[in-house]
Amino acid sequence: MSLRLLSLLTSLLISSNLYASLTDYIVYTSEGISAECSDFLGSVKSDGPIYLRHFLIQSNDASRCPLASSEGVTFMSGSVKLQESPSCIRARFLNKESLLYSRLIRNKIPSQLSTEMVTLLENLQQDIPGSRRVYLDLPTEPSQGVIKINGSSNELLVIIVPQTQPVIEGLGIELSGGIDESRIVWLFPNATTLRIARSGMNPARYGRNIGIPGTFIAPYAEVSFQNALITGALFARSLIGLASDPDCRADVSGQINPAPLKLPVPPRRGGKG
Repeated sequence: MSLRLLSLLTSLLISSNLYASLTDYIVYTSEGISAECSDFLGSVKSDGPIYLRHFLIQSNDASRCPLASSEGVTFMSGSVKLQESPSCIRARFLNKESLLYSRLIRNKIPSQLSTEMVTLLENLQQDIPGSRRVYLDLPTEPSQGVIKINGSSNELLVIIVPQTQPVIEGLGIELSGGIDESRIVWLFPNATTLRIARSGMNPARYGRNIGIPGTFIAPYAEVSFQNALITGALFARSLIGLASDPDCRADVSGQINPAPLKLPVPPRRGGKG
């Protein structure tokens, strides 16, 4: 194994430390979140402002706040649920009024999470044992069709989408070969916008609906999310979820369920143990 490849593996596969902060969240954006009629079943973080209306955020991880922003959070209606964590409640929820309308001075230096997002995108585009890369040209407008994803249960499938304005709308998803949502990652290295709407798996898999499976990494894209379900995570520049029905009865922004990304395990270096 070459020194360069071993170095890349070491940086990527120390991943439990290198990307631990980023992959603790199911949604992270570097510039902001504005969403209506949305459910996020895990922790949400942005380096920009967060606006939420008719929402639910529910996290079972008591080690961090389920909703955090560097520039303040505005709730219109909805709820945040978490396991008891006194330090989190003191830090973020005890004095809600102060938090909701506060606006802190942004640090223009890229945050740790923003840097991790870009680094993960770059590393996953390399040849890494235990992973397989495929290139997929997505439509640039709503269309009908099926995305067929085949992979084994012990490999990481890296789907690289090269377009600048890809659209996943009206598309079905088919999985085969034993792969699940924790082994799929979508990379958008060039995207400035990404639309995800009315797409996913039908019928449900294993008795549950997982929608679009996998972790989406789009550091430079404004993501538009409407009437869609992701089982995985979403890391992007910004997230906008708008519902045409103001009461969230007929049309919703969508839902994101957690499926932590399983990165390849590094080979052991020398010795038997």
